[in-house]
Amino acid sequence: KERANDGDNVGLQRGAAGALVTTPLPDPRCIVVPDGEAALWQLGVAARQRFAGKVVAITGSVGKTTTKEMLRLILRAAATEGNLNNHLGLPLTLARLPRDTQTAVLELGMNHAGELTRLTALARPHVATITTVAAAHLEHFDSVAAIAAAKAEIYTGLGGSDGIAVLPLDSPYRDILRATAPGPVLMFGESAGADCCLVAATPIATGLQLTIRYRGDEASGTLASFNMAAAACALAAVATAAACGVAPGEALAALRAWQPPAGRGAAVHMPYAGGTLTLVDDSYNASPVAVAAALAALGRLPDATRRVAVLGDMLELGPDGPALHRGLAETLHTLPIDRVYAAGPLMRHLFDALPATQRGAWATTAAELAPLVLADLRANDAVLVKGSAGMAMKTVVAAIRNS
Repeated sequence: KERANDGDNVGLQRGAAGALVTTPLPDPRCIVVPDGEAALWQLGVAARQRFAGKVVAITGSVGKTTTKEMLRLILRAAATEGNLNNHLGLPLTLARLPRDTQTAVLELGMNHAGELTRLTALARPHVATITTVAAAHLEHFDSVAAIAAAKAEIYTGLGGSDGIAVLPLDSPYRDILRATAPGPVLMFGESAGADCCLVAATPIATGLQLTIRYRGDEASGTLASFNMAAAACALAAVATAAACGVAPGEALAALRAWQPPAGRGAAVHMPYAGGTLTLVDDSYNASPVAVAAALAALGRLPDATRRVAVLGDMLELGPDGPALHRGLAETLHTLPIDRVYAAGPLMRHLFDALPATQRGAWATTAAELAPLVLADLRANDAVLVKGSAGMAMKTVVAAIRNS
């Protein structure tokens, strides 16, 4: 439906093979339909019916996009581009699958109950994975348990006893998740009872050294991230790959090529003030679980004179937002983090709960906070920047890079 003022279809000009339009256009590649969204969904249905390969579906409060990208490497699969994971992105992804694709990894997103039931009915996965259940999108749910029930909807599309449900053993909501699984269940986690267990995640110069045990057999590999959240995603990816018949050693070998995407925890070492500065750009998104994991990773970064956290509001947490932000003070109390800078009205609750020695500065926006951070940075600091995408914490990242 995207058109320029002269009536030509912009999408066709940019190389689209065809277009669904509700208004007739003078181009034979345009198909007139009464409802564009309904027609796109029908294209997705037809594409899934013709697809003969294996389908893997991923959802979760935290980590679904990273886990999906790791599985793209491990399974050599086609996958959802970016985070096109909703009622428009999923049928678009299916319609774009190349005919020779052997495996498709589909990211499914939700922020309301019932959404995943519809999406997984379209995807009809052979393996479905829930990475985590956490306090995200709480403004649309009464409790985290309700979020767990909504996430568990992904298993309703597994298609009976042949589909494998992959879920986090250490989640307090695992019983809610498991109750929806119609067939075999494979559990991952750090507890000894997990089918796929994270035995160790040891910081090294380039990131983390991982050791994973799968049903008695151990395998090791390296991950280009210091963040334990990335290690959790790797564990979920290895477990999902195992459900697809790929050995953990092979999966970990493939993950050597993985690099964190922009804004998702990549650590960059750069010259700064006559020394070196380590910048961890985790500015793409944030939730209480993800922020706590990122702070823990910052606390473990080796060879830093000071560790500085620059945090923006965690959005979509509903009425519990102030308490969840304030609660991060307990996490910070246990970590060797020297300064905390905060942006946004919700992060003010955290800032006020910190001891004076740990407070850097607070500002309403990331743009206002950036110069305050720059004024305090020193050589050999390690700096974490994290917040919800709507807080534009990438502004702080850009300011540090440009300085």
